[in-house]
Amino acid sequence: MKLTFLVVMLQYKKNSHLHMKVLKRNLNKLMIEVVKFRDLNVSQALFIYEINR
Repeated sequence: MKLTFLVVMLQYKKNSHLHMKVLKRNLNKLMIEVVKFRDLNVSQALFIYEINR
C-alpha cells in the first residue's frame, strides 16, 4: 500500500533557492521518501511524504 500526502509548505526568504536532496529512510520496513522541490520565486517548499507498506 502506498500513501502519498502533502504535509507542510515552508516559507523562505525571497530570492533564496533550495538545494536539498531526496532523503530516504528505512524504518521498520517502511520507506519514507521526502521530496523537496526548489523554490524559484514563490519562496515555498513542498514536502511530499510517500510511505510504502
